[in-house]
Amino acid sequence: MSDDLFGCFGSDSDNDDDGDDGAVASIDVDANLKDMKSSQSQSQSQSQSQSQSQSSQVVAREESCGVLSFHKNTEQSLLVNVRNNMNSAGATSLLPCEGVLQEIDKYCFQKHWMMHIGPEKKRMIQDTLLNTIQKKMENHTRSPNKNKFICVELGTYCGYSSICLAQASASLNLDELNLDLDFHLFTVEINPEFAKVAREMMQLAQVEDIVTVLDNDLFMDGSTGDVGALIRDA
Repeated sequence: MSDDLFGCFGSDSDNDDDGDDGAVASIDVDANLKDMKSSQSQSQSQSQSQSQSQSSQVVAREESCGVLSFHKNTEQSLLVNVRNNMNSAGATSLLPCEGVLQEIDKYCFQKHWMMHIGPEKKRMIQDTLLNTIQKKMENHTRSPNKNKFICVELGTYCGYSSICLAQASASLNLDELNLDLDFHLFTVEINPEFAKVAREMMQLAQVEDIVTVLDNDLFMDGSTGDVGALIRDA
């Protein structure tokens, strides 16, 4: 086991049996998933090109705002920064989801380190979600709820990973798959201030219709409220 307990955060030098006759069998889900990933890969390549272009103009963040630095109201500052930049004329060239994620990344690289998953892990969780949706469709071809997919996230923070998951679900080519996917993400946050920031991030990314941010109570003994009950009541 590594002696470096915080190595996973990086450093400032890091530029961070199926053969029934159901609908899935007839539409070749594997081929469609490859098409979805290919489309997603092209979008990511464009995003990376834009990020590389931005990196040449990166203003180095102050050392006091580097890895594992925590300051009061950083989350609120991030929200104001994203809101202002998304409302500017230059933001219209990107889809809302991608625009918000890029603004968050830019803020973290240039102004203040924050505990977001970042662009590399973003691709990992998006691929995981797409593969999981595929498996559900394959295994529940005759289920009356085969098109329903509920995702639960524990720990919202400012909503970066929630937007990543919503973006992945929206990348599915539902017309080609002949599906009306009923996707919804419930993301649970115990800090009411973070939850407030996350809700506005969802609005800026235009995913508030498929993402519900839930406040959970943190009790004195360290326990929290019943997440299942929160979702049932949402």
